[in-house]
This record gives sequence, structure tokens and C-alpha cells, in this order.
Amino acid sequence: MSLMKNGKKGIKEIVFILPNGEGLNRRQFCNYFEKKVLRTIRKFMLIPHFGKESLKEVISLLSRKEKSGKFVILNDSLDDIASGILSAVFSDIKSLSKLAPKFKFKNRIFIRPFYLIEAKEIEVYAKLKNMKINKKRKSLGIQNALSILNSLEIKHPEIKHAVVNSFLQISNLNF
Repeated sequence: MSLMKNGKKGIKEIVFILPNGEGLNRRQFCNYFEKKVLRTIRKFMLIPHFGKESLKEVISLLSRKEKSGKFVILNDSLDDIASGILSAVFSDIKSLSKLAPKFKFKNRIFIRPFYLIEAKEIEVYAKLKNMKINKKRKSLGIQNALSILNSLEIKHPEIKHAVVNSFLQISNLNF
């Protein structure tokens, strides 16, 4: 979503519109985004003893994949997860276990602090903070699944959230 300007004097520039229609200015959107990342980390207990002081460090990882010791922090968005779930359901059901917010693989713990955050929210935040996002190539199956979800999203704005929340419920990842 591109930045939008409001021509009325005294009204701050709207940079993002929430699904409920509420417009957020730069400061409001940055606070909204940071709180959403913090809630995701706490909800899924991704990082023990995590506080606001560590939030800036985690958000800076949007531009890279971070490896520290046995932790690997992935910058997958809600869009990546929802399309991965849809793709796995149709082709590789075994790969579903790696779509959890936190999983172990080869003695490492992988965490996704942006698990419940849409790609467009990440893009707007990165633009506002002058950050470059490390975009990874998606397989054809993931691209097709994302295309299906994006077309469904026109009539059902919360479809990606619904897919991910359903996955969390059926996979016994009740956080």
C-alpha cells in the first residue's frame, strides 16, 4: 500500500488503513506494528524473557535471517504462512509441521516473530523506517497458493488470518 496524503490542514497523513476502515498516521502505525510483533512473540512464547527493549533488535531482522546459537529468527509474514499452509495441504502435508510459529529442526529452534503480521504491514513499516526487506523467492506452489489467497481476500479480507488460525487450532498449537 502506498502512502496516502490528506489535504486537510491540521490532519496528519494517513499511511495505513486497517481492515475496519480506521486510518493510521505514521506514529500510530509504527506503534500498532510494534505492539503486534510484541504480542506475537509473547503469544507464542518465541523468545524467553522478551521485553520492549529487544523489540527494535527483532524488527531490524526484517532485512535478514538471524542465526544466533541454537535460534534462527525467520522473517516470514502471515502471507507466507497462509500460502505455505494452503500449498502444503494440496501437495506436501508433511511440511505443515515447519509452518508453526516455533519449531525445532536439526538441533536449532526456528522462530517467526512476524507470524501474524501481513506482508503489506511489514512493507509499510519498512518504508516508514527506511529499511530494506530481504524478500525470498517463493516456490511455484507457494506463489499459486498466495495468488488464490489474494483473490479470495478481495471478498474476505481476513482470509489469511482465518487460514493460519484454523491451522493453529487443528495442529494443537493452542497458544
